[in-house]
Amino acid sequence: MLAKSGAEKMEVYHSIMVTGFTPSPIWISLGIGLIAVTYTVLSIRMIIRYLNHLKKTRSSIDPSFHRWLLFLSSTLLIPIVITVITRLVGATTLPFPVVVFALSLLIFIIYGTFLLQPKFFDKFQYQIDDQEIEEVNSIEKYQNSNLQNNQKSEYLEKIIKYMDSEKPYLDPELTILQFSNTVDIPTYYVSQIINEQLECNFIDFVNRYRIDEIKVKLEDPKLNHFKILNLAYDSGFNSKTAFYYAFKKHVDMTPGAYRKENQLSTA
Repeated sequence: MLAKSGAEKMEVYHSIMVTGFTPSPIWISLGIGLIAVTYTVLSIRMIIRYLNHLKKTRSSIDPSFHRWLLFLSSTLLIPIVITVITRLVGATTLPFPVVVFALSLLIFIIYGTFLLQPKFFDKFQYQIDDQEIEEVNSIEKYQNSNLQNNQKSEYLEKIIKYMDSEKPYLDPELTILQFSNTVDIPTYYVSQIINEQLECNFIDFVNRYRIDEIKVKLEDPKLNHFKILNLAYDSGFNSKTAFYYAFKKHVDMTPGAYRKENQLSTA
């Protein structure tokens, strides 16, 4: 194309504008589509697995981040889907407006994501180091643990006492690795005890304390001049979405409704 003369380039451009792009043979198009779909599915699967990993190791995550990430990954299929539909309806060429529409839609979505969720284009959230990966791999094997019942009771008491006295849940960046190092209990034992004895994962365990912390604040009329979100940040949450999601899950009502209901009952 670069070696063509100006007149020849104009002829090619005019041909595309009038007749559209001539697609590759169908077997090539299907192969490219299959590769694109495979990579997209694997990307979505990796995002879901990573989210499950965070639930086991982090005390606070923003679910909206992963929903947006899943959405953005899915939109990469737009050009492929439009191409496949065009071929299935029997078109021998891809009309230029269709190609422009597909690419414009993709660019619009990426640009819109940049405006609404700029953190996607910054450092990826929740970086995991090699030590944590090794610890988490051990967590998956705790079903085969030889931890005795008396040890479980001892560790559980130690964990609860530390949570009540030191309130580590007020740190929004708390991880299970940091927690286990502080209480001097192996990470996989911490995970095992929380899962078996308290029937929840690490993030739910920590969020229970955060919810109890903010419930006391919401019930206090003296704190009415504080916004609920500010109280949430003071209780260990690090995002609005994560807070409202956790509160609704544990209390089954919104924070605003809880504040109104409990202050009316004590008036």
